[in-house]
Amino acid sequence: MLEALSLSDALNLLELNFKDFIIKSETVNINESLGRYIYSDVQSDQSIPNFNRSTVDGYAVISSDSFGASDSYPCRLKLIGSIKMGAPPDISLSSGETVYIPTGGELPNNSDSVVMVEYTDNYKDGYIYLNKPSSPGNNVILKGEDCKQGDVVLKKGDKISVKTIGILAGLGISEIEVYKKITVGIISTGDEIADITKNLNNSQVRDINSYALFNELLNFGITPIQLGIVKDNVEDINRIVNYCLSKYDVILLSGGSSKGIKDETINVLNRIPGAKILFHGLLIKPGKPTISAKIGNIPFFGLPGQPLAAYFVYKRLVEPFLKYLYNDVSNQFTIKARLTTNYPSNNGREEAVIVKLNSENNEYIALPTFYKSGLISSLSKSDGFFIIPRESEGVMKDSIVDVVLF
Repeated sequence: MLEALSLSDALNLLELNFKDFIIKSETVNINESLGRYIYSDVQSDQSIPNFNRSTVDGYAVISSDSFGASDSYPCRLKLIGSIKMGAPPDISLSSGETVYIPTGGELPNNSDSVVMVEYTDNYKDGYIYLNKPSSPGNNVILKGEDCKQGDVVLKKGDKISVKTIGILAGLGISEIEVYKKITVGIISTGDEIADITKNLNNSQVRDINSYALFNELLNFGITPIQLGIVKDNVEDINRIVNYCLSKYDVILLSGGSSKGIKDETINVLNRIPGAKILFHGLLIKPGKPTISAKIGNIPFFGLPGQPLAAYFVYKRLVEPFLKYLYNDVSNQFTIKARLTTNYPSNNGREEAVIVKLNSENNEYIALPTFYKSGLISSLSKSDGFFIIPRESEGVMKDSIVDVVLF
């Protein structure tokens, strides 16, 4: 019998077994690239900006000319022209001279800073009077300050965001090579599971997991397919799993993963030629009854049937594994918060503690949401979770914890 694994050992085992898993690439327009994963490093073929650019409306100056300027003793500079937007300047400044420059305009030769209009006076006598000194580089974006020619601006595995698309557009890149979207088949199992459109009898519950998993995967940036509900028997589960093997890149099955008499997933896997069970059980709470296998080169995950447990196994095991396949090395976003109460944990499993966040006295405080894994309201009433390590007996009140936001 396979022993339950720690989460880190399970992830390492998955990475070892699927190191040759290949996701091909395709090229898409950047307007269709949001949420996709970059296939190879993007290197800038130019400096951005490619000229010294003003960030304000004002007057381009040689900064040393402005030293000592004040309201009481303004600095007088001769106005010799203005800068036109979108055209290289045909003016070079000499000491004692200035030109008007709009936001985004290119600085003329020899100038190294810009004084905002608000800090100047123009008496229409041919001079501009500066009421404030300006240091070199003030109100200026220098050539190549955003990125220099040859810089790697986006890396393989980066997930494309709105900010990313702005970078690509700034570089003149209209199409980008991305990983293709892998397909994930989602199966719900259980004699007690009913479709969400059906009226329930007293012993049934609606199918929550396939909808939650579908939308988590959609948000991740891949293609999920819901395959409906399958009864808890070997033949039906075997039939749908074998169908998935010919259609999809990854298989997620919720329910049927614990070690009870009626849980048939392990029996199905034992009947599939070439199926290699990687582990059966995780040392985490919630989520212990989890199973994973390699069938050919297809990853299979059997998640717990309880919605909260299924959610955490997806977020803590399946999603990090998918990120590995896409070469995504980004970290989860966390914030530090002060715990409002003692929280014991002596079960020998790494525990995810759901919390509600409030802000008090310029710091976040975390209020544990005491839950049961079958309750579906726990997530909607919470903002995130923190982890208690396996070797810990709990966390004391007023401890600072790292909260992963939902």
